Amino acid sequence: RVLELVLLCIVSSTAFMVAASAFGESEASSTNVFSHTDGCLKDNWKNQIISGSVIETDGEEYKQKFLPKPCLYGVQNSPSLCPAVFQSTSPYAKVCIDAVQTEAIKKLPDYMNYCCAFSSVSELEAGNFQVPSNASCALALGETVPSLTSNEENGESFNSMAALSLVPFKTACQNLFARGVPHLISLPSMIVFFVLFFTGAAITAGSALPSGLLMPQMVIGALIGRSLAVIVINCQVAMGIFESEGSSIWAQGYSAFFANNGGPLDRYVALTPETAGYLDP
Repeated sequence: RVLELVLLCIVSSTAFMVAASAFGESEASSTNVFSHTDGCLKDNWKNQIISGSVIETDGEEYKQKFLPKPCLYGVQNSPSLCPAVFQSTSPYAKVCIDAVQTEAIKKLPDYMNYCCAFSSVSELEAGNFQVPSNASCALALGETVPSLTSNEENGESFNSMAALSLVPFKTACQNLFARGVPHLISLPSMIVFFVLFFTGAAITAGSALPSGLLMPQMVIGALIGRSLAVIVINCQVAMGIFESEGSSIWAQGYSAFFANNGGPLDRYVALTPETAGYLDP
């Protein structure tokens, strides 16, 4: 039994490590991770793309509205920074204004408060800014979604196969059940891991070693369910019927940026706080 246990450990650990090494790194950014999100994001990830919140009235109701970080959409509503862009003679200032100032925004009394994303005028004039076409926030996904490269050298990244094969089964199951991030784990990663994990679970269950099947069944079921969900989303996107919603969760000062109000943003990340009651292991 000891030899059988040693062989199973060596074979399974080698297979999982080789599988993770065979898959490349993906950029840990809001554009990549939150693509086609339904908006139900974990607080740790959500808080990395918002700068705060305010309470606003909607008729007789008081609702919490969020302030997105400028990097999320490449836009900002800033009475302290944006007016200075209109006074700058830098060619980057014109790019910053033209990328945001639609005809609808130009008609607003405070139109000078709407501009692209930058941290200071000096940074803007040096060319360090973001517009809606290239906006993205760097994300720290944590130890549950590991990376095989050094973040200091290559920036924030993650390995979708490592999020399954190089973490405990409980963590792998949690990653598979994670909502709001359908492309956190790629479809090829789930297919390859399903073959490896199913084979390993079958061999282990048929061996003379004591082993449980509850967690393997949960992982296998989660792999099948998430794979089917990703396939459906990809089909919806290919047919042009995938819809996002959720711009109403942003503070009133940001509503003018969205296309339904004549703004430059024709697509957006739907973002809602986590709600108690849905399955989130």
